[in-house]
Amino acid sequence: MLDAVRRSEAAGDWERLKVCARDTCRWAFYDASRNHARRWCSMSGCGNYVKMRRRAASPHPRPDVDPRPPNVGLVAPRRRT
Repeated sequence: MLDAVRRSEAAGDWERLKVCARDTCRWAFYDASRNHARRWCSMSGCGNYVKMRRRAASPHPRPDVDPRPPNVGLVAPRRRT
């Protein structure tokens, strides 16, 4: 483990080694994103969980209505003649 840390430090990759931002997850990962902004070990696991919890705790309630007009995307059935 220490050898891997030394190699990454010597190669200049140390800044890209990060710890997952989810409170209950402490996985380390390599941030390969262009702007070095990755926060979670996996978007499908930890990232989705954190975003879902943040949305559920939001003070803005979700609208109960569909924002689309009722006939958008629907095709009327053809009449037989």
